[in-house]
Amino acid sequence: AGWSRTRANREIAAFTERQPAVLAFVMAYLEDEGPDAIGLGLHIVLALDALHAQLGQPPAQVKERVMQRALDEAERGFAELTGMEPTPAEQRSYLERQGVTHILLSGFGSGSDVELDALLGAYPGWLTVIYRWTGGRALFRVSGES
Repeated sequence: AGWSRTRANREIAAFTERQPAVLAFVMAYLEDEGPDAIGLGLHIVLALDALHAQLGQPPAQVKERVMQRALDEAERGFAELTGMEPTPAEQRSYLERQGVTHILLSGFGSGSDVELDALLGAYPGWLTVIYRWTGGRALFRVSGES
């Protein structure tokens, strides 16, 4: 069961006292993403705080400079990931974990056509075209073979 609004406010107020830099970071970093993102961020930090409490190891108060350094490192890491494309093996593994049974290609030049082409080359027989439209649109069935 979830917390009542009163308890949630009490927990956030207590967390603000213990970790003001962390709360400020979450609020500022996610403000452009909307209330759902902020709520998720708060859930995450409160869950981690509760975990530390249960382990009997309350974390030291995080300083603003530490939060800024973490943000800088995260942004550098995201910048390095920009433009990286998954390998066909990673794509297939992801699709299988998601339980995908069909793939709809929206057409040539959609961006997905290059990834799908790589999958077809790496795993012939894994995808079967079951319907084709003009403009490169096609419906594939995942056969599980190959």
